Amino acid sequence: MGGSDPKQPDSGTGDPVPCPSRITVILQDPGGLAPGKALGVTLEVGPPPRVALLTMAGTRLGYAAGVPNLKRLIECIQSGVAYAAHIDKVDAGALHCTLLREPG
Repeated sequence: MGGSDPKQPDSGTGDPVPCPSRITVILQDPGGLAPGKALGVTLEVGPPPRVALLTMAGTRLGYAAGVPNLKRLIECIQSGVAYAAHIDKVDAGALHCTLLREPG
């Protein structure tokens, strides 16, 4: 990784790149979930490493995929940056979720 601040992984150029503060993810709706519900965010080591969204009971809902900055998000979580998520809306079988970087 590199860089002197573990919360700002090195971009490979020697300059720190900020960890994303907000990412939108769309998952398939398993049913029974409502907007505003809090979700957990965890890194599954893999290979390949994947960012999983979980209910607070620990049930995996799906993975963040096809989102901008996914590689950076994985690097940030690996370096100790924590994220939380919530459901913004449920629409036509899809969960629209927002991942937010936790302070610290």
